[in-house]
Amino acid sequence: MDRTASTQMIQMLNEMLEEERAAVEAVIGLVSMATDPHERDTLERIGGDEVWACSGLRERVEALGGTPSRHISDFANYVLSLDYYPERLRTFGRHQRLIMERISTLLVQQGLETMTRQFLEVMLAQHEDDIQWCEQRANTFEASRYGGELPPRPTPPPLPATASDAAAPEKPRRPRRRVDPDANGKAEPPTVG
Repeated sequence: MDRTASTQMIQMLNEMLEEERAAVEAVIGLVSMATDPHERDTLERIGGDEVWACSGLRERVEALGGTPSRHISDFANYVLSLDYYPERLRTFGRHQRLIMERISTLLVQQGLETMTRQFLEVMLAQHEDDIQWCEQRANTFEASRYGGELPPRPTPPPLPATASDAAAPEKPRRPRRRVDPDANGKAEPPTVG
């Protein structure tokens, strides 16, 4: 790779590094808003993917003789400023798609170093999975919250066919107090005998 191509590669990797750092911050914000434990776990996994991408981009920039950028794009502030949670997820997914497009642009370049190519291919696959999850979760959240189809729930155990199938033991009955109709609803005093 010639010097000009190497400089352009470093610049593109640094721009992606800035975007990935913002994605880490955005995911931290999304995790703090998640109420479903499975959703939180998935967002934490996505955050781990983003941290891994930052680390790898930094290593690739250094391997090419460049200095890693220390900046963070404004993306996280934008995502977290949105009022509607499904729109935050969709916007995060669109951001991931833009990074995928940058990766694809880099992958078609001639003379791309093998280690950089392998790293970018893994990063591309991770982003694709993360985009799918964000879009699916936004749709599910929206449907369950705003009158559409509810998300799948665990199936309750089947009910017995008849009451005799249940064969549950009867609860002991509490003794009733005797009430004298002339006593205006008050219970009769216990008799001592």
